[in-house]
Amino acid sequence: MQHKPLIIVGGLSLALVGFYLALDQLKAKPSNIHTGTPEQVIAEAYADAQRWQASTHSVDVTDKVLDADKLYQLAMQDLPASLQGTAMDGSFRLDSNGRLIVEPSVVRIFEYFMSSIGEDSLETIIARVKNLIEAALPDSAKGDAHLLLAQYLDYRQQQGDLLEGSGQMASNVDELRETFNQVKQIRRDIFGSANADSLFEDEESYMAFNLNSMELNKSQAGQTELENIASLRALAIDLPESHRRVVEEQLVQRELDERTLLLKQDNASAEELRVMREQLIGTEAAERLGQLDIQRSAWQQRIDNLRQDYQRGLNQLGDSASADDKENLIQSLLAQHANSDSERKRMKAMLGL
Repeated sequence: MQHKPLIIVGGLSLALVGFYLALDQLKAKPSNIHTGTPEQVIAEAYADAQRWQASTHSVDVTDKVLDADKLYQLAMQDLPASLQGTAMDGSFRLDSNGRLIVEPSVVRIFEYFMSSIGEDSLETIIARVKNLIEAALPDSAKGDAHLLLAQYLDYRQQQGDLLEGSGQMASNVDELRETFNQVKQIRRDIFGSANADSLFEDEESYMAFNLNSMELNKSQAGQTELENIASLRALAIDLPESHRRVVEEQLVQRELDERTLLLKQDNASAEELRVMREQLIGTEAAERLGQLDIQRSAWQQRIDNLRQDYQRGLNQLGDSASADDKENLIQSLLAQHANSDSERKRMKAMLGL
């Protein structure tokens, strides 16, 4: 079970839905799934972290990374049914003094276990994570990991409170930006500025890009599609590489669609289309699209021929033709023009029959 970064590029509704879904994943679940209140569970986690930190000292360790495969082997004997056989996403990484490096891969481990909430109680899940921390990490890093776990649980709870308090989903970019700013502040209040930046900088820059693109779409409503694409490319320059690559892929597809439409409206030749596509997506992809154009053109010609033959047949039958006569005509023509059952269904649907 791997947790992918949320990808939001496009209109207001997609960004709104995506952002609130992200918040909802962090929202604390109803209290009837565990015996203690969320506040009690969080307080206990902080107390546990303090006890470990009091005994933590820096040491030099040989194994600086404990990856997902090793962690899964340590955890698998205690996993619930829903996680058996799944892939754990994340890792614990240590610095030269054996201290835990605070980074998103650690939080992904917590989220992996939290995905079973409802199947197991919150206390059971937290105990499972703590057992993994104590089995996987040297003493020098256990206090750091326990503290990060407590902060993560606190974060989930406060995100849940924020989402519940906000009521209906924000209806415009200003409301969404306000909620986003509240999220950022909660993160820094809980994790501290440095760790919040380490954990969420990429995600926050991506969300800021989406908010800025929404505002851009609103303020430059009169721009052409190609002008909009150019503006979005300029906004994406400062994105982290992984997000910038995703945005660029989507912008290239939009540009390809728009330039193809414009060229076809101008009755451009196949060669002109090929040259444009090569410039955007390379020779191989351009050739594949060229072949697809040929296939689509051939299919459309077959549909046009079928439609003409059908109209010709109706004219020959005349106004007195019965429903059975028309059905026999259709079946006869489909037998001539279609090469398979699936084609018969497609052709009949395209004729509106």
